[in-house]
Amino acid sequence: MIVVDVAYVVTAAAGVGLTAVAVRFDRDVLGGRSFAWFLGLLGVWSAVCGVGGLTGVFPSPRATPAVPGVVFMPAVGVGTTTVPLLLFALQYTGRITRPGRRLVGLLAVMLAAFVVWAAAVWGRSGDGVGTVVLVGASVGWSVLSLAFVAVAVYALVDAVGGTVLGWTEAIAVIVPAATINTAWRVTTFVYQIGSESATALTVAVPPAATLLVTVPLLARRDPFETLPAVGRRGRQAAIRETDDIVVVVDDDDTVVEVNAAAEATLGDGIPGETAVADLLDATAAELSTTETVRLDGRAYDPQVSWLSDHHDRRLGAVVSLRDVTARESREQRLSVLNRVLRHNVRNQMDVIRAHAEALDDDHGVAIRETVDTVSKLGSDARTVARLADSETVSVRIDEVVDGVVADHCEGVTATATHDATVAESVGGDELDDGDELDARVVADGSDGTVGDGVTVTTAVPSATVTTDERALRVALDSAVANAVEHADSQVTVGCRERETADGYVVAVADDGPGLPASERAALEVDRETQLEHATGLGLWKLRWAVEALGGTVSVSTDDGTTVSVTVPDRG
Repeated sequence: MIVVDVAYVVTAAAGVGLTAVAVRFDRDVLGGRSFAWFLGLLGVWSAVCGVGGLTGVFPSPRATPAVPGVVFMPAVGVGTTTVPLLLFALQYTGRITRPGRRLVGLLAVMLAAFVVWAAAVWGRSGDGVGTVVLVGASVGWSVLSLAFVAVAVYALVDAVGGTVLGWTEAIAVIVPAATINTAWRVTTFVYQIGSESATALTVAVPPAATLLVTVPLLARRDPFETLPAVGRRGRQAAIRETDDIVVVVDDDDTVVEVNAAAEATLGDGIPGETAVADLLDATAAELSTTETVRLDGRAYDPQVSWLSDHHDRRLGAVVSLRDVTARESREQRLSVLNRVLRHNVRNQMDVIRAHAEALDDDHGVAIRETVDTVSKLGSDARTVARLADSETVSVRIDEVVDGVVADHCEGVTATATHDATVAESVGGDELDDGDELDARVVADGSDGTVGDGVTVTTAVPSATVTTDERALRVALDSAVANAVEHADSQVTVGCRERETADGYVVAVADDGPGLPASERAALEVDRETQLEHATGLGLWKLRWAVEALGGTVSVSTDDGTTVSVTVPDRG
């Protein structure tokens, strides 16, 4: 029959092609050899089935002489391809690097059952014992091989969705696995209920589908260029090597697994059925609301990640404990130093200043100025400490700007109608006709205040955001104070909407000589050095306040100095 001959020719040709493709994937990477063996065995047995179907060289089983031997040959392909398919899936996805004893034992049992089945098919004479052996071996290797294929497909599908393995690569491997374990498992059944043509077409499906679907998909992207195993093994290594204590519990708070750090801290050989409360003196639910856990005199920060199934039913939790003993000790030292700055140093400075005021010469003036500088450092330190107490509220930026400018100026000395050049000088929004700009003059400086005679002009339209009002006020106060200190005669404050996100940009510009490099470093580096540091906390205060806002700060010194602060809308 032409259909039969064509089907077997296609089977043989596809088998030869798959064998050639297998050579390309035979590489020394995790899962590479197994995948090559899988494709190679599929190709070899396809070629054998095709040639056998055309020539009839395979003898019929003794018990069923009317059934051609080629009908049973696809089952041989099923049995031999299952082993490399399973090894490839487990290695490729990072579940194993090499087969362990248990896996080798199971594979050996399946192959032994398969050999017994093959021998019984061609060697039995139809007696009762032969039938029992045939049925038992057939059920044994079929069930085991189906289980192995199911595990392989699950491992591949489970790995889909990451940055490495996509559905294209997964389908490319699942197609041959699925067709082999459907079409080639039912060839004898198809022969019994169908025809020889249907049997030949069934035999041709796996190699043809693999050659037409799998090979082109794999040609688009090399599946071994980056392995999914890297992600899985990386996650396992991260948990294993981290210094954090990691404890996995089930929904009854029973410990299921711990990492090496947990064993080192809590003791090796944690017995089964151990409750997490027996190890950490708290349940997972209690740990999720606890700030600090103490074990053997050390402090740990607990984090609880709840585990749920696809129905949102709780399965358990992952409890991690990070050692924060050093952090707590550092915070304690900083707290003490901050308190000393706020109280002890300030009180002593008040005493020194009181005595200095009794001196009428230049020495008294110098002492008072130095005392004021040190006192301001203490005040700035208190302001920075308060930034930790964040509270998000609805704030009008224009009102905050008015308050900050008023703190540095005597008052409004002039009110001018809108001048576009003023708003544009700081990147401000275009104002409507009739909108007014405030011009204020800094205090005369007779009491030592810097910025004598500097005019501060604001071009800030009504703008409302949800943000940390205290941090916003501190940030703008620092920027305006710096501008007043370095300006020759003019400071301008403007505001415009952000181009890429909700919120505004407030810009403070002055016409001074530019921000000194030592002061600018506070906005550009992570820490001060002995050779380059600011003269105070002013710009550090600005930077920390902007970080509390969740915004950014930038400095331009092309014409004077312009400090731009982004204020995100957190509403």
